Amino acid sequence: MKKSILGLAVAFGLGLGVAGCASVSSDLQIISGTSVTPNQVYVVGNAFVAAEATATQYDQLPPCPTGTNICRTPAGVRAVDVAIRTARNAVSAMEAYTTANPGSVVPVGLYNTAVVAITALQSAITQYYVKS
Repeated sequence: MKKSILGLAVAFGLGLGVAGCASVSSDLQIISGTSVTPNQVYVVGNAFVAAEATATQYDQLPPCPTGTNICRTPAGVRAVDVAIRTARNAVSAMEAYTTANPGSVVPVGLYNTAVVAITALQSAITQYYVKS
């Protein structure tokens, strides 16, 4: 009984995480131009936090096959872990730029790199989410 409840709780939490990423990712778009607004940087930061939380939930699932209705695969863990490191590096570069250049706009290249990395992370989570 405890395993069923735990599985349901984890499944519900992961489902919310994946759904949360999907709703945030609609705001993430590659942009053209030379700079981005502070609001766009804020959205990317929030999208990363949401995706990172969901990736952490994925990594904590029991390995497949399991008695619960959801699980993680070795390939999924590798893909999600690589994607999280790439996204973290991209967001960190954007944050480092804003720290080193207070009050200045963020170059679009840093922003777009972060958007691509976060989108790849969200895709890896969605692709490897296993529900039996």
